[in-house]
Amino acid sequence: MQPESFASFSMRSSQRLGSDWTVQNGNNDIVIHYRDNNFEEQEIRIEAKAGDDIEELATYINGQTDKVKASVNEEGQLQLLMSYKDAIGYPGPTFSGGLGDELELDKYVTVKRTVDKIDISTVGGAQMAVGILDDAMKTVDSSRAELGAYQNRFNHAINNLDNIHENLAASNSRIQDTDYAKETTQMVKQQILQQVSTSILAQAKQAPNLALTLLG
Repeated sequence: MQPESFASFSMRSSQRLGSDWTVQNGNNDIVIHYRDNNFEEQEIRIEAKAGDDIEELATYINGQTDKVKASVNEEGQLQLLMSYKDAIGYPGPTFSGGLGDELELDKYVTVKRTVDKIDISTVGGAQMAVGILDDAMKTVDSSRAELGAYQNRFNHAINNLDNIHENLAASNSRIQDTDYAKETTQMVKQQILQQVSTSILAQAKQAPNLALTLLG
């Protein structure tokens, strides 16, 4: 399996928010726009709760959708992670909405962040790594399920071929039995004809002697 199978988009707000920052009423919506695997436009709309701080906002986002994983780094920046299998294409997800514009999540988008490039040297990197590894494990589980389905189909195909082979062998045996019976019948028929011919010939040879006997 290629590393790209585990790739993700990571997004980080440009705003470093302090402990006194909270979501404001009327400016609490984040809309995430992306294209799915069928290249169809999709969106995730999140209405954050007014009064939540940045940590509470991350927790709330995680409870609203399973396609986005939110966390906060040591600088107070909101981080979002989205699996590449859910959102495809460059430049990746885009954002709108009052809160989305305020956080400026579009400014730091990393494309195809993979398992082999995770960085756990910082709090933010470690939190992001958890999401990346979680997506990777889900991808592995999905691939295992697909491989299991393929294996089941191969097993069914093999069983069908075995049945076909057995049926062909049985048919061939019946054909051979029929041919043997036909040949046996033909041989018996020839033997009977030969015996009848021999008997008729013998009787024909005896006929003159019988005539002479009657004349004498």
